[in-house]
Parts: sequence; structure tokens; C-alpha cells
Amino acid sequence: MKPHPVRNNVLTLHKAVASLERQLYKQAHKLEKQCRSMNDRVHWQARGGQQTLRQVAGQLRALRRQYRPWRMLRTVLGDYLQCLQTQCADAEEETKMPMPKRGISVMQWKAEGESMVLPGICVEINHLVETYVPQPINWFQGNIVALDHRTPNAIKKSA
Repeated sequence: MKPHPVRNNVLTLHKAVASLERQLYKQAHKLEKQCRSMNDRVHWQARGGQQTLRQVAGQLRALRRQYRPWRMLRTVLGDYLQCLQTQCADAEEETKMPMPKRGISVMQWKAEGESMVLPGICVEINHLVETYVPQPINWFQGNIVALDHRTPNAIKKSA
């Protein structure tokens, strides 16, 4: 999918980030039923995913409020996306660690839950970063004036 350039609408990226925040909080709330499971593995996987969703939503809210110009927010979201991708790789590694002799640890179950939700979050943030591409600024386009103070259109008409 080719990124669409954004016109000078400052609030569109901020609104999209706010929408993603709400979506992440809703996903975390949907995991509440699984958190009440009697199965320890399901419980801790849901808890790990829920904590990750809430943490990322909180970070997005802080970034959205701190960086008002949308170009700065886009840059910061790109940096945050790299951090999340690293966190996703770390969670994957943690889930593949050798199991202790007495069963899998709670930390590994939480990492499994984290690794279940992080790739989707990364896709969503990547979509935001790619969608909101700043248009290149061409300062001379339409602003060229001849020595006698005529615009290019006036020069074409007189020729």
C-alpha cells in the first residue's frame, strides 16, 4: 500500500493515535475474561497481553500530548515503533528459553501473552507512520517572480 501524503491537517495524526489508544484499551478490557481463567497458563498469558496493551496505550497518550506538531509526532512514533519491535523480539526469545524442571515460569507465560499482542500493535503504528508522510516543501513552486515583478502566469500570458 502506497503512503498517502497528508495535507496541512495537524490534528489527523493526533486523532488517529487517540483512536489507536482507545482500540488498545478495548482489547485489554476484552482480555479480562481470560484473566479470570482457572488455567494458569491462560491467565498469565492474558495478563501479560493486557499489561502490554495498557502500557503501549499509555505511552501513545503521553507521546500524543507531548508532541503537538504532527511531523514531530510522526518521527517519535517511528522511534517508538523500533523500540516496540525490539521488545517483540525480546519477548519471542523469552518464550523460547528452556523451561525450568518444574514447569514453565509465570514470566514466560506473560512473555507469550506479550508476544501475541505486540506484532499487531507494531503493524498499527507502522501503518500510522507510513500513512502520514509529510509532503516535500518546494519553496519556489508558484513563488517565482520575474525581475519586473511579474508572476510566471503573467509572463506566459504576455508572450
